[in-house]
Amino acid sequence: MAMKVPISNRLLLCAAMVPPGSRAADIGTDHGYLAVHLLREGVCPFVTAADLREQPLQKARENAARFGVAGVYAVGPHPQKASRIEYIEDAF
Repeated sequence: MAMKVPISNRLLLCAAMVPPGSRAADIGTDHGYLAVHLLREGVCPFVTAADLREQPLQKARENAARFGVAGVYAVGPHPQKASRIEYIEDAF
């Protein structure tokens, strides 16, 4: 059984506003749960997660790995390139 993403009702409401098949940006991602949810539920093929601080970016990276989504990448002051990463300027 797959682990459940601990996403809040507020973030679920945000997720419900994302058109299926679109690309999304989770600005101020914090833990990355919104981005992870959008990918795991098949709403988006790619999500850019961004935050100003390194600690939340690291947490988002860890959660992306923990929940097995390849399309979530944290982008911030020290972006790291990965197989499907796009820098925030190029994400849309």
